[in-house]
Amino acid sequence: MRCASALAALSLSLVPLGAGAAIEAQNVPPEPASEPPRAPVLTRAPELLLFVAAAYPEDLLVLGRGGEVTLGLDIDAQGAVTAVDVVASTDAAFTAPAVAAGGQFQCSPAEVDGVPTAIRIEYRYVF
Repeated sequence: MRCASALAALSLSLVPLGAGAAIEAQNVPPEPASEPPRAPVLTRAPELLLFVAAAYPEDLLVLGRGGEVTLGLDIDAQGAVTAVDVVASTDAAFTAPAVAAGGQFQCSPAEVDGVPTAIRIEYRYVF
């Protein structure tokens, strides 16, 4: 009977140890996940190499009125402007000349992580 009491005490003492180990295992932080991929970095912004002057609307020139047009320019990996759209304009008369001129700009290519890359920029054309 003494053996049975000792065995029961041993069994009771094993339960808390087993439960403690399970709880302890839950508190161990998981293995760190692999590093997320690094975000691309603009290593060289495009530079305007060839500026083309826009035709100033004659009626606004006579009035001495200025303005500006913000253009969205898509520049390919060789630096050519491939698309132009108007983001904002202070006067509709300035938009067509600004778009025509902006489409003829030539730029150095942008680089992302050291590789020539197509990019979209905004360019403010001031009249």
